[in-house]
Amino acid sequence: MSRPSQILLSEIRIDGDTQPRAAINDAVVVEYRDALDAGAKLPPAIVYYDSTAYWLAAGFHRYHAYTMAGYERMPCEVRRGTRDEAAWFAVSTNQTHGLRRSNEDKAKAVKMALAHPNGVGMSDRAIAEHVGVDHKTVARCRREMESTGEVPQSTKRTGRDGRTIETGAIGSTAEIPQSTTPDECNYEIDDESEEPEAPRLDPNGFPWSDSAYGDVLEFGAFRTYAAELRDIAKQVKRSNDTNYLTTKFDFSALVASLRAAARILESAAPYAMCDCTGPGCERCQQSGWLTKAQYDLPQEPEVVDPAIPEELNTPAFLGAWDEWEKYRKERRKTLTKTTRKRQLKMLASWGPAKAVEAIEASITNGWVGLFDPDTKRGKKPGAGQRHPNDAGDADGQF
Repeated sequence: MSRPSQILLSEIRIDGDTQPRAAINDAVVVEYRDALDAGAKLPPAIVYYDSTAYWLAAGFHRYHAYTMAGYERMPCEVRRGTRDEAAWFAVSTNQTHGLRRSNEDKAKAVKMALAHPNGVGMSDRAIAEHVGVDHKTVARCRREMESTGEVPQSTKRTGRDGRTIETGAIGSTAEIPQSTTPDECNYEIDDESEEPEAPRLDPNGFPWSDSAYGDVLEFGAFRTYAAELRDIAKQVKRSNDTNYLTTKFDFSALVASLRAAARILESAAPYAMCDCTGPGCERCQQSGWLTKAQYDLPQEPEVVDPAIPEELNTPAFLGAWDEWEKYRKERRKTLTKTTRKRQLKMLASWGPAKAVEAIEASITNGWVGLFDPDTKRGKKPGAGQRHPNDAGDADGQF
């Protein structure tokens, strides 16, 4: 293969119905864009040149990634040929490499092949071999397209060996099963010919949850906006380099702002699943997923207070104790080292459940001491008064 040519993205045509997939996967485009930003080299795309235009036949995700990354050119393998030749080659791509084709992708490729001048008279097996699907899928798609008039009905078929045969009398005694749904050709019934779709995975290999993957798809619009901002920035920069207005105005700040806005939009996109186990995670803000910045931010190791007795080291008690220390500080009765040690020892003897109950009772009632919830009190202590069971400082200051 000759050395790839660097073709201007503005000269590559993607509007000639040469795209064999049902839709562009935005998450894959962003993944390729990130790879380009990191300095990776993607394989060259394939274009067909008819002396007027370059028709893209393979590499649509790469094309959008180069565009999103702000490139003006992309490497391409250039072949001489027409738009029809580009489309015929396109339906044969992505069989063994690149993003795995969905059933919808395969159905579209089959329909493109059936409607193509090269495929109108071809047999089901010949088209199936070219597209890389099961011949039963081609048969179902053909019946559907013939019923809607998208392709003409014909009883002549040209096989893979080049021979043309009359199929009208073949199997005439048996009724041909008809499609029961308009999109039945999207699904293959031959278990050996169709593997289950690969799970949608984040960069760590963990499957996206349904809600998180929905967010991934919704953020495709933001990536589109970001790509448009980058394109505007590129046009402004080009004008800034050539336009006479630059003698009075410098648009470099505007270009930088446009690119910064694009980065902000792109940075808001889901990057990976959060490792939280439920709602309330501050790291992912209860979304279940992380942006690239959140993912890269080092997590602070959990600090375990060595003074907390092991029997009190429960989430409920730790939360209550934190509230107690804040409460004492607000009352200007910050716990001294001695008082803290004595109170924790006393609370440990009560157990975590009773300890939490005691803390909550003291905060609720405005007490500055801790009292055994099981102790019957004849009189509620007043603010600042010492309870007989209170564990205070040795000097009585709480």
